[in-house]
Order: sequence, then C-alpha cells, then structure tokens
Amino acid sequence: MPGLGELFRKHKKEEKEKTPKAEAEEKPGKTFLKAMPLRDLSDLDVVKREVRSGNILILRITPLANKSVDDV
Repeated sequence: MPGLGELFRKHKKEEKEKTPKAEAEEKPGKTFLKAMPLRDLSDLDVVKREVRSGNILILRITPLANKSVDDV
C-alpha cells in the first residue's frame, strides 16, 4: 500500500510539462507613468490606447470640468 507521500507527490513528467508553458507566456513590456490633461472627450481614445498598452495614467480633468455641461 503506497504511503501518503507517494499519493500526493507530483510525477517528474508533470513537472517537466509545466515548465515550457511558463516560458511560453508573453513577457510584459515596460510600464510608463504618464500625466496628461483631459481637455475633450476625444482624448478618451488616447487614454484607452495608453492603458491597453500597459501604461499608468494620471489624468487632469480640470480643463474638461471647467467646460459647460452642455458642451460635454
């Protein structure tokens, strides 16, 4: 009858299979911290693109907040 150590021990074949999967993952690119003013709603496209590329943005919304609500 096998001991508990033998039941729960990983087989070497399973360990070898997991190693290439970890290497196959994409390495993340550089992450930049950027500050930019949000002047118009059209600036949101730039914001989306920067965030999707992995960057961190600090948005200054004062220029947009100073506009009239009807303009926005």
